[in-house]
Amino acid sequence: MGGMGLLFLLAPTVFLRLYTSDPTIIAAGTPAMRLLGLGQPLVGTASILAGALRGAGDTRTPMVLGALCIWAIRVPVAYLCGLYLGWGLVGLWIGWLADFLVRGSLFFSRFQAGDWRKIRL
Repeated sequence: MGGMGLLFLLAPTVFLRLYTSDPTIIAAGTPAMRLLGLGQPLVGTASILAGALRGAGDTRTPMVLGALCIWAIRVPVAYLCGLYLGWGLVGLWIGWLADFLVRGSLFFSRFQAGDWRKIRL
């Protein structure tokens, strides 16, 4: 995911041109693709840690934290940045990025705490 993130960051128009030739869409999508590139390592980290917790039997934590982060981080930040501040598509992707930053941090904290070791399968 880090490799793809780097490609999204460095060459977003290459990927956008696979789907459209409209210069307006390409111009609007380029900054969003760069944010998507920055977020790829965060998504990968969150996914791995959530999978590790689920594999250890702690299935509730990833479900609860995932839902919580979507509704308490992603939606409000996307609304604030995308609509209220008028940042449009970039603001919406900032909400996505904030979600995975917080989510990955929470999964990491839960994993480091080691409470999952006490779960009996």
